[in-house]
Amino acid sequence: MGGLAGCDSGKASDKSLLFVNVEQGQKLAAGERSLLGKHSAATWVDARTRDDYDAGHIPGAVSLPFERVTADHFIVKDKPIVIVYGADYNDARANGMSKRLKELLEGHDIRTLDGGVRAWTTAGNELERSDGATVTTAPPSSAPATAPTGGS
Repeated sequence: MGGLAGCDSGKASDKSLLFVNVEQGQKLAAGERSLLGKHSAATWVDARTRDDYDAGHIPGAVSLPFERVTADHFIVKDKPIVIVYGADYNDARANGMSKRLKELLEGHDIRTLDGGVRAWTTAGNELERSDGATVTTAPPSSAPATAPTGGS
């Protein structure tokens, strides 16, 4: 039959992407308690390369490089709310992963962080390295920036 995989009517498109800003993502990740006492919290998923993730990611995020999403999507299958992020605004990796996860995880709430890591750090949030160290971000534009000191 030679049909192409993914050519069904359930294929996700750019129009199916649901974007959240940093504040909305933080609220989703913090979770909410329902009237029945259930707690649902979003899971951050980093679509960047493993090296980028190791260098600095949103605290608590799961590394799932875009190239591995089809093979490894099972690592988030038990997470009803997923927020995918990439490096920057209009990030092809994050957008592509969000669309692919929508296809693979029917019934899950898949969101995309608008602005990715750039928006996260611009909002004054820190990143975490894989070794557990904190990556400090640039001070907010209202705070005085300190110039690096010259070294030997």
